[in-house]
Amino acid sequence: MTVFTPGGLSVQITDTSTDENGNLATIIISWGDGTSVTIAPGATTPVHTYTKKGNKKITLTAIDSKGLKNMVTAKITVVK
Repeated sequence: MTVFTPGGLSVQITDTSTDENGNLATIIISWGDGTSVTIAPGATTPVHTYTKKGNKKITLTAIDSKGLKNMVTAKITVVK
C-alpha cells in the first residue's frame, strides 16, 4: 500500500494486493477515523478527506474468494 496526500486533509492510497491464485474478491480500506470503504480488486481507490487533524492508522484488508484475509497498515499524521 502506498499513501498519497493530494493536499490538505485528503489522502489516497494505491492498492497493490495480489493473490497467488488470482482470486481476490474484496478490498476493504479503513481510514482510521471510523469510516471505511469496500472496493473491487484493481479498482481506483477513492480520495478520502479527514474532518479532523491527528494521528490515523489506515488499514487495507484484502479478502480472497476462500475468505482468507491479509492486512497491511500505514500510520499517517493529518496536520491541517
